[in-house]
Amino acid sequence: MAAVLGIAATLFILKDLQFVFGGSPPVLIFLVVIAFAAWHGGLRAGLLTTVLSVAASDYFLIEPYNSFYIAKSSEILRLVLLVSVGAICSLIIARLYNQEKRALHTVMKREEQLKQEIAGRNRTEAERNLYVTLAKSSTEFIGMCDTEGVPFFINDAGLRLVGLD
Repeated sequence: MAAVLGIAATLFILKDLQFVFGGSPPVLIFLVVIAFAAWHGGLRAGLLTTVLSVAASDYFLIEPYNSFYIAKSSEILRLVLLVSVGAICSLIIARLYNQEKRALHTVMKREEQLKQEIAGRNRTEAERNLYVTLAKSSTEFIGMCDTEGVPFFINDAGLRLVGLD
């Protein structure tokens, strides 16, 4: 719908300013509408807008007006150029849009993974803190040594057992 409105607006502007262009309005201005359609609607919308732009240009902007007959071969060339550039533009823009969507999806997926990893770390940290709290508050001796036998943790009950505060 936006493409049809864009084509109509472009036709209106080109028809009103036709005296500026001297009988051959620049039909490549339709590329703005084609690019918009391809970005928002994909390749099919871009190609459809290209075809509609060519048909509207032929019917309303090329002599004889209000007819699909084309008297000059140069006008055929201009329309072929519009079809070619419009199709290429639609293809490129649709590909870029799809790549952007895939990249955004990948980023969102990675963000979710990172959130889960952070939640896992927080859970692990919370569990560690729970074990430390339990070990410190236990009434039984709890001590830990490194691989060389050097103690690095003794809870309060263990310190009291050996006579230390």
